[in-house]
Amino acid sequence: MNQSIIQLISQGESETVEIKSTFGKEVIESLCAFANNIGGAVLVGIENSGKITGVNYLEILTKEQSLGINLAAILGYEQFKD
Repeated sequence: MNQSIIQLISQGESETVEIKSTFGKEVIESLCAFANNIGGAVLVGIENSGKITGVNYLEILTKEQSLGINLAAILGYEQFKD
């Protein structure tokens, strides 16, 4: 695993780091806040304790549809496109 991600997790949340256990509206709000400020990182699939649990890709697709967003457009990643 990428050492910088482990360091971010161990340092906890800050002005530029948000840690979320699941993908939902709060993740989108954090992404928008960072985009409108100095930037940052949103780590999803991490418990408050720092335990890495991951996320279910189908959960992300379901939330994407219910929130009316296109994650590929937000993140610009080809692997998320339909």
